[in-house]
Amino acid sequence: LSVDAEMGDLECSGNSVAHAHVDGMLGEFRLLSGVVYIALSFHSIMEGVAIGAQPVAAWNIFVAIIAHKSLAAFALGLEFVTHGVGARRLLLCIILFSCMTPFGIFLGWLTLNGDNVESLTSGVFTALSSGTFLYVATMEIIPQELQDRKHQFLKNLALCVGFVGFGALGLWV
Repeated sequence: LSVDAEMGDLECSGNSVAHAHVDGMLGEFRLLSGVVYIALSFHSIMEGVAIGAQPVAAWNIFVAIIAHKSLAAFALGLEFVTHGVGARRLLLCIILFSCMTPFGIFLGWLTLNGDNVESLTSGVFTALSSGTFLYVATMEIIPQELQDRKHQFLKNLALCVGFVGFGALGLWV
């Protein structure tokens, strides 16, 4: 199996397979990291909107967001590194990702429109924020980690400890 660098074709046993682009295969891996980036960015905006749309200071939601924001950024960075995204693009995406929650807070503040009451908008954005986080965790990150059988006990233990810890945080908040 050889790759013709100029033509982008694969050659197997002397037969050329036209247009089987290696860049396309790498692009699919980068696409996966892009999907995680978009989902986590949307989640960050929604959690920011949930804070900004609160009629009073929402310190309980803020604490919950701070508790997992660094983990989400770490998972995003790991996803980029795993899929071979370059350092320049990784840095740009992490900077943009870090701006998503403040941007969401601003959007939430705009939706409040001076009303100082609990709003349906706030509840909807809190639900969207929670749903996107659960989706990314259960459909993208956890299955990928548990697929590798190495350190399976520790991975499952960390999953259970995290679940119990955030469940306890949910009771407090």
